[in-house]
Amino acid sequence: MELIQISNQKTPTIGKKSTIRFTQSICPECNMILDAEVFERDGKVFMTKTCPTHGECEELYFGS
Repeated sequence: MELIQISNQKTPTIGKKSTIRFTQSICPECNMILDAEVFERDGKVFMTKTCPTHGECEELYFGS
């Protein structure tokens, strides 16, 4: 799994982003439950979430 950690910054838009659904996930640093967005961009599915302590985290969710 590829993990991109972005601290207190907005995710740069590389391509057109299309929201698939909203869900919950956990912060990879502190395991706090967070609201998350699952979206498609450039043929891959990503999940993004923002921890109030550790900032924004974007993960590749599915990438074939």
